[in-house]
Parts: sequence; C-alpha cells; structure tokens
Amino acid sequence: MSRLLPSSLLTPLLQTEEKRALVDQVLETIYNGWPFQHRLETLTVAAAIVGKSTAKMLSDTLVADNVDQQFLSILRARGTDLIPQNGFIPPIFEDVENDSVDPEGLAIFNNTARTGRCRIVVGDEVMGSGGLISRRLVITAAHVIRDALTPTRRFKNKPPRLMIRGADGRDYPAWHVFVSPPHENELMKKAAPDDAYESHADVAILRIYKPIGRPHKFGHFKLPNAPSRVRGTQRLWLVHFPEGKDEGYSIGRYVRDTERTMYLGHDAETNGGSSGGPAFDGKFNYIGHHQGKIGKKGRIVPFERYMQNADFAKEIESDNLPDYLWSIDESIDSHMIIGREPFFDALTAMITGSAKALRGIWVRRMDTSQEAGLSFSYKILNAFLQAHESPSTVHRISTDLLSDDLLGDISRQVLGVDAAPITGAADTSLAASDKDRAKTLASALQRRAMNPPKMPDEGTADTTRDGKKPEPTHWFYFDNPPSGLSRNAQVQMEHLVAEMLTRPNLRVVLAGFETFSLVDRQFETIMESNKHGPPGLFVEYIGEFTRDDLHQTIGAMIDDLGIGWTDAVIAHVMTFILTGFKSVAGAYPSGIASEVAEKLRTHVRLMEGIK
Repeated sequence: MSRLLPSSLLTPLLQTEEKRALVDQVLETIYNGWPFQHRLETLTVAAAIVGKSTAKMLSDTLVADNVDQQFLSILRARGTDLIPQNGFIPPIFEDVENDSVDPEGLAIFNNTARTGRCRIVVGDEVMGSGGLISRRLVITAAHVIRDALTPTRRFKNKPPRLMIRGADGRDYPAWHVFVSPPHENELMKKAAPDDAYESHADVAILRIYKPIGRPHKFGHFKLPNAPSRVRGTQRLWLVHFPEGKDEGYSIGRYVRDTERTMYLGHDAETNGGSSGGPAFDGKFNYIGHHQGKIGKKGRIVPFERYMQNADFAKEIESDNLPDYLWSIDESIDSHMIIGREPFFDALTAMITGSAKALRGIWVRRMDTSQEAGLSFSYKILNAFLQAHESPSTVHRISTDLLSDDLLGDISRQVLGVDAAPITGAADTSLAASDKDRAKTLASALQRRAMNPPKMPDEGTADTTRDGKKPEPTHWFYFDNPPSGLSRNAQVQMEHLVAEMLTRPNLRVVLAGFETFSLVDRQFETIMESNKHGPPGLFVEYIGEFTRDDLHQTIGAMIDDLGIGWTDAVIAHVMTFILTGFKSVAGAYPSGIASEVAEKLRTHVRLMEGIK
C-alpha cells in the first residue's frame, strides 16, 4: 500500500522549467506502456477544473496509481532526493554518465516486469522475491528458501511446501533443482571471503509443475549469454516485493569496481522480502539478484558468479522447447495427449526448417466413421506453436459452413475481400478459372503472411534453435466437412491446397478429407520430406494407440515435471493404467484414450502428492 506523499514535497519541483522538465521525464518513464500517459500540462488543466493545486493533483495521481514510491525512487536516482534517506546513498555512487532510456526496451521490460516477477512462498509465508527465467524455472536467492531445504522444528521437522505466487495471485507448487548456498558470513550480515566466489553464490533455481513462464501466459526474463562487466556507476532496475508488497520495481544505481567482484553495491530502495529479486542494468540486461544489505548499502550477487556452474547451466538447458507435448499446456491439469508422436515430429520439422519440402500435415482416419482426434488436432497445433513461441497465425477453416464458392468464402474470411468472380460457361472454363483464382488467392495469402497486421498479443520469438530470426508463417487448418463438399467446392479446394503448398510462408493442416485427391506428393515419413523435389504433406494416420505411445506420453511427462521414475516404475504404472482395456494385436482403440489419460492423471497425483 502506498505511503502518504505530501504535496508540499512536490511543490519545489514545479518552480522552474528545468525541474518541471525533469518531472515530465519521470512521468514518461513510469507510465510508459500504460493505456494513458500523464504529463504536467494535463495534470495542471485537471487541477484547475477541480480546484486543486498542480502539486496536489500530481500527489493524488501518483498515490492513486500506486506509483508514488517509484516516482521518488526515480527522482532519487537522478540526483533529486525529496525524502532524505538518512545517509543511505553512499558517496561512491556517482552520477550515471550515460543514462538514456530506450523507449521500446522500456516498454518490453515493463510488460515482463509486471508478469515475470513472483513472490517466493515457504509454508504460508512470503519469504522473498524471484523472477521467471524460462517456461518453468524461477531464480531467487538460496537463503530465501533455506527453511524448505532441511526439516526444522518450526515446520514439525518436515520440509514446508514451496510455492511460487504468480502475477495472477495464485500459488503454484514448486521444488528446488539447483542451490548454491550463502556463506555463513553472509548469514551474519558480513561479506563472504574471496574463496567463496563460485561455491557460495546464494542462488537457487526453482522448477514449477506448470509452465507459467510461457509467452502466452506470464512470459519470462531472458538470461544473457555473457555477463556485463562494464565498470563504474551504472543504472539499476530492481524487480522485487519489499515486505511482500507490490510496489513496482525500484530504480537506482550500482557500481562495479573490478571484473571479478563478490558483490555489486547499489542504492535502490529495498526492504525485507526484496531478497532474490532480479536486477537489470540500464539496457535491461540481467546482471544478478539482490541478496540484502551490508550496512546501508545494498548488494547484488553478480550473474557471472554462477552462470558458469555446470549444474546451473544444465538446469537452464533442461527447460528447452518441447519436441512432444504430453498435455495441451504441459501441466497435469489439462487434456493429455496419447499417440500423436508423428504429428509432433512433422510440426517440429516444419518449425525448425529441417524438412524443406514439408509444408503441411494430412491427418487421416483409419476408420472414417469415427470423428475422434480430428478436432483435437486443432488444439494440439495451437498448443505446440505457442509452446515454441512461434511467430505464427492459425486460421481455422470450417468447410461445413462454406458455400459452393469455397475460394470466395475463404478470401472473405481471411482477407476480408471478395475473390475474383467465377467466369466462363463450360465446365473446362470453370476449372481453368478456379485454378487461376486459387493461384491468385494463394499469392494474396502469402502477401498477408509476410506483412501481417500488427497485433499486441501475438507470440514473438527472437531466434530459432539455429540462431536465425524466424519468418512469420500462417497455418490454415481445414476441418473435415461432416456433410461433404459440392463437387465444385472440392475441385476449388484441391487447386487451393496445391497452390498454398508452393508458398514459402503458408502451412496446411487437413483433418479428414480421406476421399479427396488433394496433393500429388505425400510423405509417409519425415525422412522422405528431406529429399529435393516439390513440396508436399506428411500423412498421419489416427485411430488407435499402442503401449509404446503411452510410454512416450509418460516419458515426456516425467522429464517435463522432473519426476524421478525408474523404468521399473514406468512399466508398473503402464500395466496398472491399461488393465481392463482390451487390445487387438497390441493396439488400443482411440475411443478409450481419454479414459486412459484420466486414469494416468489420477495415478500421478496420488504417487507424487500433486494437488
């Protein structure tokens, strides 16, 4: 909760043009990325309307928006201290030489700082701060979770539960996967000796059962490939929860004297609960985490003290992008996926670009009287693209709702314009016209993919696995028509799919359509699509699953959740889950997949104590 900010403190800031300009700069920094941007000019007008002074209006606005302490902190960092901190700022903190702020970088940082920070809860008490650094990983100070590492009398000689309180206020179960403990000197508020530089970095990585750090959830901070070792006084942005309260981030300065230093001293305002909060430099690069204070000076454990640790690096690498989804959102709560490994293999090959000729997937049923699995393929496609942070747009084309002119309907649905009209009287003329129209429409869809309208909530990705910037792709998912298509619409679709496969930024997923002749080149294996030749579709047959398919799902699940099941345990679980279900030649019907998945989910919860 914000503390009182008397308007009398702000009055001196409004007396000269230079100070008023400073206030406007601070307001611009605070409200960057907000739906509105306060300025002194607009606040002065508003103050006159309601009969307040500008200083009073400024004070009331900052307090109402809960940014008054942030306002004071930024002013203090820029050399104007309205509330003296009893000598808190040491004389070693000189002015930052280059203190310019990149507006675009600040906007990105603001968004991530709002959702990527979190509180660390041990038992039922908020013990410190942390930050999401990947899909499932949170970084914090090791001393924050000290009570969760060993049984203590305080928690009846049992390790207390460890939780991550996310930006939505919910608590997510977590466990520690890497710990570099603090030195005993630090527990007594003293500096650690030089030989503790790497062995006692007071840092911990926590893993969460649910990947809330995914871009379409909360997002996460990115760790740099190399630490910054710029010397001198630099700008500091500290993301934390002092006393467990949400008061935004603090802005201050930090000092690096040498390339190899035990701590980075800083002057950002902190309090109990700030420990573990991620710290960033003036360019919003991660530099380490807040540990505490020695005397009146704050200290940051620099990133270089633990980034080279093999166990630390292993945990960071372990939370990589998935090649296979075992559930829709990679959590125990959502719909589990059994028996779709070929689908994921094809998606991975297309996203990574390892199969140049592969431009889509044709999901075909072994039993065309069954609809199971077709519509679910759409959810799987979206989930996989989101998990990979792919800059993709998915269009779902419901062919059952289309008219006889499929090309015109798709053009209006995707592009918002009418396709070229049908011309000609004879059937051959109609076919030729449809082929030309399909070619024109595919080219228009390609142009849209290359120049899409900018959307603020679209997924983004800086680079692919090979370090290259990914190109935007538009995926077109065609639902199977339950009542069939007219002959004219079917011909149009065959022409359109053939044309779309030749456009580099378009991808096609067909669900059903077993009676159609949609494409000449079909791949039965991913290896076939690596060969030179015209583009085509990978064919996936659905309708049953095997014991190996269930093993794939369980294997991906225990790897993702960090469950330490042995091969013997996995075999026992599989036997238990499949008991009561009949197979034919080792294959189980797809209709029981949901029952098998629910049985697996319940069993995992019981075995692992997941609530």
